[in-house]
Amino acid sequence: MRRGSSINQVEWAVDMAIRGNLTSAYVRQGGWRTVAGLGTVNPQGMFPLPSLEGTSGGRIPAQVLLGVLAQESNLWQAEGGALPGQTSSTLASTNGFYGHPSDPATPEDHWRIDWSKADCGYSIGQQTDGMKSGEIGELPAAQQKAIALDYTSNIAVAARTLATKWNELHDNAITPGDIRLNTDDPSAPENWFAALWDYNPASTTTSRPARPSTGAWAT
Repeated sequence: MRRGSSINQVEWAVDMAIRGNLTSAYVRQGGWRTVAGLGTVNPQGMFPLPSLEGTSGGRIPAQVLLGVLAQESNLWQAEGGALPGQTSSTLASTNGFYGHPSDPATPEDHWRIDWSKADCGYSIGQQTDGMKSGEIGELPAAQQKAIALDYTSNIAVAARTLATKWNELHDNAITPGDIRLNTDDPSAPENWFAALWDYNPASTTTSRPARPSTGAWAT
């Protein structure tokens, strides 16, 4: 349940993840992982990084993935009261696991449970897909635990999610009239706008513009 450890460790993990090198060969296996029931952790063995579609292959720019993590969690793996390197409760999304209302006008309602608004956004990358019991694509319990408790595993799955979003926007079977921005070179941060928009489905399902009936999206 660690916080994202130090900012330097988060940046190191991102630099490793975009290269596909965030594996057990490089991740220090602290004793806390055994206490947490994780054993040996192999982040990108669990969550391998897909190759990117595009004009030149390439990889996710480190600035783009770091920007996602900063926006999603302020680079925190555990709740904000945890000191770097210490254990604490896993950072949950705004509405939390119990869908607590967060209207400042009615703070007393914060303690009510609203299951319809429950969110399974976990930790540094606010990973949601595969974390809810009974959903399509539910991840194995060992992977869910690693995402929630280990910052390196969470960064590995965040990188995989972001790369998957990039590739989905290049797949006509998923996104008719696929979306390719500017030069379509993944090494350029300015070409990631659409994939970033799609990283968090909760923020895109009601705001994404209608797809064109024919032809490709404008670039």
